Order: sequence, then structure tokens, then C-alpha cells
Amino acid sequence: MVLDPFQALLAANKAVHVQKIGKMKTRSLYSEIIFNLSPTNNISEAFKRFGISDNDNAVLIVLVHNTEEAYNKDDILSKVDGQQIPADQISTLSDLAKIKK
Repeated sequence: MVLDPFQALLAANKAVHVQKIGKMKTRSLYSEIIFNLSPTNNISEAFKRFGISDNDNAVLIVLVHNTEEAYNKDDILSKVDGQQIPADQISTLSDLAKIKK
């Protein structure tokens, strides 16, 4: 349901901003990112459209951290059964018929 990586960047940026000013509509930063990807103002609808389900064959992983936090990219990627693709190829995984609905 994501056509361009810029969508994820905007959603993450807005989520970090509303977290800093204490105005999040969801309980966590990552759920706020999913909420911000959705064109509706309905949290449950956002999770239906942009959340992960058992039958998904592609996922977009968004990691937000500050410079003081350490993270291990390899540890995160080891939990995913699949292959990594460049961000500019996200549109090849998009279902345009679903997006146009």
C-alpha cells in the first residue's frame, strides 16, 4: 500500500514530531507511523491497510532511533525471512488496483 518511500519518511517525521510535542493519537511511535500512512483518521482502518498480516509477502521496515541509541541492523534483518530491496523499488511491490480504490 506504499507507493513511494517518501510516504514512509513523511509518516515517520510526523510521528516523531507529534511524539515530541505530546500529541500522539496512538500508544507508540511505530503505531503512529502506521496511522500517519493512512489517508483516514481511523486507527483501526490504518492497521488494516498498513499493518502486517500473516499472508503478506512484502513488508516495509521503518526504524526510528536517535544518535545516542545503538541498534544492530543485522539483528533486525535476521528476523525477516526474505530479501532486502532498494527503497526506490518499493513501487514494484505495490498493488496499484488496491491503492486506486
